[in-house]
Amino acid sequence: VGAGIYNISPKVAMQKYGTKRSLKSYFDELKSLNDNGTFEGVLWSSLNRDRKRNMIRSFLLQREKLNAEGVIEKLKSRLVANGAQMDATKFSDKSSPTVQLCLLFIMCALAAREGREVATMDVGNAFVKASMDNEEEVLVVLDRLSAALLVQIDPSYEKFLNDKQEMVVKLRKALYGCIQS
Repeated sequence: VGAGIYNISPKVAMQKYGTKRSLKSYFDELKSLNDNGTFEGVLWSSLNRDRKRNMIRSFLLQREKLNAEGVIEKLKSRLVANGAQMDATKFSDKSSPTVQLCLLFIMCALAAREGREVATMDVGNAFVKASMDNEEEVLVVLDRLSAALLVQIDPSYEKFLNDKQEMVVKLRKALYGCIQS
């Protein structure tokens, strides 16, 4: 499977793939996060200076997902928190438990040598199912596009729009980009 193009901004994605196709992918991502209970809306008026200072921005990314022939199978979107805005000194362990590439290659070589059958699987949205309820509060600002799509998905979020038509949400589950995640 080919790699495709990664990290396309909404503006570029809409120019390249068309507005309707790109928006559907963004809509699907936000709907999945909402259905998962990833965040809850926060009223702007409830935010004091400290909470506002600790908010982090988010951004939407889109990439091509290619099939085995290298043809675009679908567009995959991700809402990502800007973890670079977080205070990394608050976290002693910033590692993520992933398999080392060399170990994966060794396992593949052994499987080939022993003639084993190999299968892979993907658990959809597994990463964002981890709870953050017991973690330090993480407030994320959704840009106008993300906020507008979320209001389409669940109109009860409309009351959380600020004067810039952006929205602040509190994370209840992991989100890509957060140090805790």
